[in-house]
Amino acid sequence: MKRLLGKDNLPEKFILVHNQTYGFGADLLESIKGWLGIPTEIERFTAAVVAQQLATHGSVQLVGHSQGGIIIESAVRNLSRNGVHFGLGGYSVNITSYGGGENFARARRLYTAMGVNDYTPYYNSGDLVPMVGGLNGNPLEMIFSIIMFPYIGAEGGGGNRSANPHNYAPGGIWPIHKK
Repeated sequence: MKRLLGKDNLPEKFILVHNQTYGFGADLLESIKGWLGIPTEIERFTAAVVAQQLATHGSVQLVGHSQGGIIIESAVRNLSRNGVHFGLGGYSVNITSYGGGENFARARRLYTAMGVNDYTPYYNSGDLVPMVGGLNGNPLEMIFSIIMFPYIGAEGGGGNRSANPHNYAPGGIWPIHKK
């Protein structure tokens, strides 16, 4: 986690919220529901965990990958609907997304309105999830990421996953950008 976030001052404790997969079709449907603002079970659960952590500690660092970006955005939207405002509550909230399917501009508007301290989405132009799924890419990036779709989940020689455009681990061949 320290290598991914590039920070030395990471908390000693963290809570991992894992969204179990039920296959590509079910995951896609769940992502679409979240993207459209229809809260799913995992998003409501994440919102409850965030609210509990803020009440207990006053701060939280949220990190999502892929569908995790959508889950975080939907959880924050759910908290907003329930009258929570991070800035007005004196809470410190930072959000980082790697290859997230959320729309970066829409998420940034929500997070700014909610008083999020920092939002940093990382992406690369060959990754279909943020470029097409999140509608973040320009037309050339969208076309390129569609062409690269077969490489999602790909492993190169010797099990090297660096060919996978959805892999954000250090040492990958894809340039990682932040918006």
